[in-house]
Amino acid sequence: MEVLVAIITCESFRTNGNNDAVRNTWLPDLVKLGVDYKFFMGQGSKSTKDDEVLLDAPDDYHNVTYKTKEMYKYAAAKGYEYVFLCYPDTYVCPSRLMNSGFEQYDYVGNFVCNPSTGPYACGGTGHWASADLYMRMLDAAIPIEDVIIGKRPLRARFSRAPKRPESSTKPYTIKAIDMWAEDKWIGDMFNRLACLKKRHDPRYEDRTHTPGPEATNCKITQHLSEPGGEGFPGTYDPQWMYDKHRRWQDSMVNVKRIKKVTVITPSLASRCFLLEECKASVLAQTWDGEIYHAIGFDENKEGPTVTRNKIVRSLDSSFEWIAFVDDDDTVDANHLAALIASSGEGEVIYSECREEGFIKTWNTRAFNYDDVKAANYIPVTVLMRRSLFDKIGGYKVSPPGEDQELWLRAALAGGRFVYLPQVTWTYRQHPEHRSPFTSSTETGSPAQGCS
Repeated sequence: MEVLVAIITCESFRTNGNNDAVRNTWLPDLVKLGVDYKFFMGQGSKSTKDDEVLLDAPDDYHNVTYKTKEMYKYAAAKGYEYVFLCYPDTYVCPSRLMNSGFEQYDYVGNFVCNPSTGPYACGGTGHWASADLYMRMLDAAIPIEDVIIGKRPLRARFSRAPKRPESSTKPYTIKAIDMWAEDKWIGDMFNRLACLKKRHDPRYEDRTHTPGPEATNCKITQHLSEPGGEGFPGTYDPQWMYDKHRRWQDSMVNVKRIKKVTVITPSLASRCFLLEECKASVLAQTWDGEIYHAIGFDENKEGPTVTRNKIVRSLDSSFEWIAFVDDDDTVDANHLAALIASSGEGEVIYSECREEGFIKTWNTRAFNYDDVKAANYIPVTVLMRRSLFDKIGGYKVSPPGEDQELWLRAALAGGRFVYLPQVTWTYRQHPEHRSPFTSSTETGSPAQGCS
């Protein structure tokens, strides 16, 4: 899959250190992942580096939409399947970005902007566009009419933002909004295309003074500029990029990197065809750590909870993290990578699923003890710290309700839950889904066949 991270910038950002702040902070981690990127500038800029591209478009802020359109033409010529558009004031966690599940949609970002024409992704946080979407932008019109505003809005006065003198109440004119608001231009185009899929993702953080990507959360990006008035760029200092990067690094100091995970799968000999599909999905994981797929066959009709407990007890003490995946489900290739990237200080990490063979009746969301007690909304397919599982004695009850009871005891024992609002696995139901489990355990890495 060909991906381009497009950083829209300008000559003044090249000379004042904004571009270099990106090069010296998160960009090296993106390069390590083998992802292409480029800084895109307009007419009048002086390209001095191989990673800079000069576009046939004005270089100033008020014509950024023209620059964006030319960037998409560059991406189309190079054959990129997805483009992540951002700016030098966008802080990015590359590992989370690439494991965010963007490839399942055509348009992904934080849809905090909600005008009458329809919601669209904020530009400063960055947003994704598939080729199916951005190819529609190549010939899309950009309005050129000026807009009359009755009163010049004042800039929000944050601690680091310079004060602007009180403004006149007389009408004034700014350039047409789609000329300087490329995010609205793209959003308006998408909202006219019912054939494409979008996703609102709050992990792209738009609020300057809240935590962006850190080890203790699952944020992917953060817009670092102070908000400006309508039609005016925000206030930004490249030092803020270095400050943010230092906070990211500091947050990682006391977080132990997960190096090894055991996938726990109870099964039946009669469900061999399901197990093979499950095993193949585990084998296809992109995470670069050690994965051990432990499969237990329930031959004595003790049930999946007893089988899971037996599998966990059979593991070597070096396996501190376990990931439950039932034999009738499959996990996306980035399932473990996405959960681990979002784990932070969490001990139970879970994500969204897609359903197959049924209609989902619950709304997966952040953990709340009372809500889970009232009606469980966290399926078994979680990443869990094994020491917490052992501390609470594993599963205590049989289906139905075994997952709900486990989560409630884990919470009472001080377990920390992390919700990842991203689809990373498939929950399947079929005629064999509720067949009674009939435990001897077979473990392997991955398991080899059914018997």
